[in-house]
Amino acid sequence: MMQCCSFIQAGLVCLGMCCGVLCCHDLPVFLINYACTCHLMLWLQNRVPFQYLIHTAHWRDLVLSVGPGILVPRPETELIVDLAAQAIAANSALAAAPWTDLGTGSGAIAIGTALMLQQHISHPQVWAVDISPTAVAYATANAAACGVQQAVHVAQGSWFEPLQHLPRQLSGVLSNPPYIPHDDMSGLQVEVGGHEPWSALDGGPGNGLGSLQ
Repeated sequence: MMQCCSFIQAGLVCLGMCCGVLCCHDLPVFLINYACTCHLMLWLQNRVPFQYLIHTAHWRDLVLSVGPGILVPRPETELIVDLAAQAIAANSALAAAPWTDLGTGSGAIAIGTALMLQQHISHPQVWAVDISPTAVAYATANAAACGVQQAVHVAQGSWFEPLQHLPRQLSGVLSNPPYIPHDDMSGLQVEVGGHEPWSALDGGPGNGLGSLQ
């Protein structure tokens, strides 16, 4: 069962947006359909990620809003929340102190972690950090849409910088940082390298692990 809804739940948000604009001018239905189809075909020819077209990404049991400037959350990162849950199962005290998701993007990991922590304590704290103002806006809105705006604290800044004020030690640090070697970026499929933010993908020179190091 979905725990939150996206901002736009139409099957194809691009069609809905086109029709919403064109209907204001009382154009015939066949013209509206033709214009919508042309827009859709243009976007598909440019290999825009489908999640951008519908402004929606399904992740775990969540439906998150995404768009240009936001890395589409990958299924593999769903395991990060499971790993955090395993750590808490082994040591329940870890649920009490704050957690953080560095490079939060859409806020997926932070939101999933907050929902998991709510199964253990009433008022969990998860700090979602990103240097991108676009990511901060999406993460904030997604947290509110998923009902965890009181648990997820979104902060703009580079890695640990916005967390210097925290009085207590963190229980866990979660992240899906950029890890693709810079020299490999040009070889990515168009849907990824041509549209998703390089700042969330490019791990720098060498082995691409600059952010981790």
